Amino acid sequence: RAGTRLTAGAIAAAIMAGAPAAPVRRRPRVAILTTGNELVPPGHPLGPGQIPDSNGAMLAAMLGGEAAAVGLPLHARDDRAVIASVLSELARRHDVIVTVGGASVGEHDHIQGALLDAGGAVDFWKVAMRPGKPLLAGTIGTTALIGLPGNPASAFVTATLFLLPLIRHPAGA
Repeated sequence: RAGTRLTAGAIAAAIMAGAPAAPVRRRPRVAILTTGNELVPPGHPLGPGQIPDSNGAMLAAMLGGEAAAVGLPLHARDDRAVIASVLSELARRHDVIVTVGGASVGEHDHIQGALLDAGGAVDFWKVAMRPGKPLLAGTIGTTALIGLPGNPASAFVTATLFLLPLIRHPAGA
């Protein structure tokens, strides 16, 4: 059926059922971009006002078991021009970009502006839910972008409710 992942068991079952071929789709290429001057790579010592960047690793693990080719998480400091440049480059090579942090309205929240600067468009911004209100969705050309909140619990909830269905949809789910 559409949406079935071709595991070893599914391939064996198809062959045993006499299927000469199975229609498949390329797995979506996903980029993860965390943002924030306060973030420090996992395992590095923390200075004053710094926190470990746990969201990138969490999302890579969450998506690794899904129908997606996931690149290593990238990080950008709170600089709108730098983020816009990174988004433009990622959009050339990926089907989905997931950003974490910077989707709200604070002084250092640059995802929405950077998306527009990169030639993208906002489909929706903010959802009436907690945790997870500062969720952003948009596109850069044919690349989908989901901007998740920076709080790890909020990022996990919104990734479960919005990102996973987006990743699963191209496979027919």
